[in-house]
Amino acid sequence: MLFAQLFTYEQRRVRLADTRIEQALLRMAPPVPAAACRFNRQLNASLLRMAALDWAAIVASLLAISAIAGAPGHEILLQAQLCCLTLPLVSANVRDHARENGSGMLRMVGGLAGALVISLGSALLLRELAGTPVLPVAAGSSIVLAVAVAVWRWRAAIAAPHAFPAGRFRLI
Repeated sequence: MLFAQLFTYEQRRVRLADTRIEQALLRMAPPVPAAACRFNRQLNASLLRMAALDWAAIVASLLAISAIAGAPGHEILLQAQLCCLTLPLVSANVRDHARENGSGMLRMVGGLAGALVISLGSALLLRELAGTPVLPVAAGSSIVLAVAVAVWRWRAAIAAPHAFPAGRFRLI
């Protein structure tokens, strides 16, 4: 269920790219100096909010199913920690929509794999150095990484040109 987020995020990216005609009309309107920043902020805030709510709903569903099935508390906590490993996906749609138009799904899978390597690698390193448990440290690392990536991508998205057209115009 946690990987269902990948498909939802890719669908949002495709929907943005499929509205090129409407975006072109919006692009032809005379620009207001602060309009791009404000529009990018609203668009990315909306996408970030939807992604966070999707993630929270999926995690709540998984934990509720475990609780209803009678899983002990430590197993529910273990599942919550595993769910935190996918949290960096939440910031996948926050980006410079005016320039980026590549393979979104491949980029998201690569980003998730990179986040898992960083989180689990740091947890394994801390286990060797300080004897800490791996999964709680990896979950905490994923939360910190998710916040750091979201802030980094947010700043890039706000500083970008007007988000529409999503992706570059293609001359055919």
